[in-house]
Amino acid sequence: LDSMPPEKFQDLYRGWLMRKLVVAGLTKDKLSVSQQGVDPKKIEELKSNTEPRMETLALVLQHVAYPLELRPEVVRDFAKDLPKDRIRYSGTLLAMLNFGQVVVNQNPHQKEKCLQALSSFVESWFLDVCLRDAEAMSDLEPASLRVVCSVAAGLPTLRAQSVSGIAGGSLEGWSENMDSGIAQLAEGLYVPRSSCLNLALLRKLIVSSSGDAKEQATKHIEELLKVVAEHEKHNDTLFATRYAILQEEDKNAAHGNCTWEEPEEWPDLAL
Repeated sequence: LDSMPPEKFQDLYRGWLMRKLVVAGLTKDKLSVSQQGVDPKKIEELKSNTEPRMETLALVLQHVAYPLELRPEVVRDFAKDLPKDRIRYSGTLLAMLNFGQVVVNQNPHQKEKCLQALSSFVESWFLDVCLRDAEAMSDLEPASLRVVCSVAAGLPTLRAQSVSGIAGGSLEGWSENMDSGIAQLAEGLYVPRSSCLNLALLRKLIVSSSGDAKEQATKHIEELLKVVAEHEKHNDTLFATRYAILQEEDKNAAHGNCTWEEPEEWPDLAL
């Protein structure tokens, strides 16, 4: 890698992404046909570690390394910093923020471009790795689920702390009408947040989740509703409006699921 000319960096990233698509497709096809005879521990390892790890690396190449033409060593160091056993984990987000700081430091003349690339990376990781579907959300670490709920509520930016990992920002001076970023880096730099992120995260957490993950997400969100209402000094917050709309959407989706397969199972209805 050290001797690779810069013009070859993007060829390397593009080739890796193409191979990853092929391997991911074959793996998905294999698992969809049958898991008989496969060690359950290997299936669990694949779904909670290998697959989300590859998806995370693909996202960093797609959104950051390729457009910014980063040196492969920077991506390699990021891959080494990822948690060893699980990816849907707060340690991954900490590694992402530390990686973002390195990228900004190495590209001082295009900080805004770097921050925008990091924004796309972090948002895609939340939506496509952590909250991809109900199964992925069930694999999400409880602390990470709370972090995602906090981001969905539009609360102040996350910060990387060397001892405690990820910490939320202070509510002092914050308003939900403010354009707060996703995370804060050094020198007062912020990873921006797209206007549709909060709603997209809430929809995933409320409508697409199931089981214990749905119960825990709803619990965290309802706690945050109280926090935001108390801070804003009224209950008619934008966060509360989004929550009410999505709860209605979730109920409508549940009512639309017919559980009667045969005509004999249909209920008797009379006017």
